[in-house]
Amino acid sequence: MAAGTAKRDPDLKAALVPFEALPVIDAGALRGPGGPARDAAVEALTRAARQIGFFYIGNHGVPQARIDAFFEAMRTFFALPDTEKRRTAFARQGKRMGYMAFGQQRTDDDAEGDLVEGYEIGLDIPADDPDADFPFYGPTPWPDAPAGFREAMLAYMAEMRPLGEAVLRALAEGLGLDSEAFAPFLDKPILLLSPRHYPPQDGHITRKRLGVGAHTDYGFLTFVLQDEVGGLQVLGADGAWIEATPLDGSFVCNIGELLENATGGALRATTHRVINDSGRERYSCPFFFNPSRHAYVAPLTALAGPESAERYSPVRVGPHYEARMRYEY
Repeated sequence: MAAGTAKRDPDLKAALVPFEALPVIDAGALRGPGGPARDAAVEALTRAARQIGFFYIGNHGVPQARIDAFFEAMRTFFALPDTEKRRTAFARQGKRMGYMAFGQQRTDDDAEGDLVEGYEIGLDIPADDPDADFPFYGPTPWPDAPAGFREAMLAYMAEMRPLGEAVLRALAEGLGLDSEAFAPFLDKPILLLSPRHYPPQDGHITRKRLGVGAHTDYGFLTFVLQDEVGGLQVLGADGAWIEATPLDGSFVCNIGELLENATGGALRATTHRVINDSGRERYSCPFFFNPSRHAYVAPLTALAGPESAERYSPVRVGPHYEARMRYEY
């Protein structure tokens, strides 16, 4: 399909916003020593998280060679025949790890399954761990092909956890809290790496079938690595949809529901969706950085005013996550 032949419903239109209108946070400064550069980065990050709930993370320190190897492994796997991909289909033995077929994920209750396939990779824990029954902890089943897939996925995932921790520390400081204020939630975090493949859509596109339907993420933070195709839309604070155009050398990061809860609404979870009418295959990968299964998340004492206490009740993370992650089997 050639680009431009698809037709979106009017409510699926989004504004193209110049890069300078979207905050780009310097992760190198966030992870660096104290001083004016770090102070400015913390302030910019906290302002974006408060006002918009999404932002770009630049200067993130993940080597480009590691990202290139990750993309190559992802594209090669999704090009395999369905019979090969389904050898590691998730939902086996109660786990939601492994291959996720088209339509199996449904993020909008009023729509059909999402037009995306993916591979779910979680935090590996031993089989005799008391949390080994939890669907969103590993072990992850790994495919026999392509060669190096497991290594490329785990190498990239190893870069993302410390980045998530650094952003959370900076947000805590920006909110006037101790830098380790969120650490008690993260003793055994739910970490999900989710390589995704979106085929191009054509014809008349409605909200009944999108790449991913409109939703907010369920945990603390999401970091999205995009290729150059685009298609991610974010609902701005003014109620208008914004195209989160790919920006070289950056991730798109957004706040999730549980971080909004933990901060008593000081930070806001952001609604977003994916529409791929580019005429090209789209590849991306969210990394979901979430609290531990047994954590109870409620507004931290320093942020818990009367209004937030009324609006945000304590949430046990495991049941919350299982209820929000909806799949068709």
